[in-house]
Amino acid sequence: MYQGRWADEDIAVVGPMMGAPYAVMILEKLIVLGAQRILFFGWCGSIQQRVAIGDFVVPHRGVSEEGTSAHYPGHDSDPIPSGALVRAIEKSLLAHGVSSQTGAVWSTDAPYRETREKVLLFQHQGVLAVEMELSALFTVARFRQVEIGALLVVSDELGSLSWKPGFTTKKFKRSCEIAPQILRSICQMLTE
Repeated sequence: MYQGRWADEDIAVVGPMMGAPYAVMILEKLIVLGAQRILFFGWCGSIQQRVAIGDFVVPHRGVSEEGTSAHYPGHDSDPIPSGALVRAIEKSLLAHGVSSQTGAVWSTDAPYRETREKVLLFQHQGVLAVEMELSALFTVARFRQVEIGALLVVSDELGSLSWKPGFTTKKFKRSCEIAPQILRSICQMLTE
């Protein structure tokens, strides 16, 4: 964890984290230490063909297929991030001339069980991507009454029902390179 101050605000950069249990453990600790606003950055796999490797995704709803959320009251409804943070993320992306897609993101504990049937089901529901932490983070943030938002970069694709890795592509690498500038801009907007 890296801690500092920015615009008279205490900030911390924490990570990486993989999987809902570990992510929630870190989030709970941050909240106990006084965190009130959390900005998550990570990678995701697209499940819609219109969402490509290197694209930015702004989650506006989590779809839980991970086990951690079930341990928190209110887990039976889809968790959502802070509207103010979602708007700040979208505004920052626009200011940087970066396109993005906003939508639901599916969280799973079983990355090798993204079956054809599940991908088709979530595609039909309009879910944009899959990853392993967000629904739990959104659930905990709602329970603990703190703000949370997320920005994801698409690292691989499942939309065609065939896995297409993109971790070494120029577009993915470029998006990861500009992400810190975007995140800094979001933080700046939130402290103004």
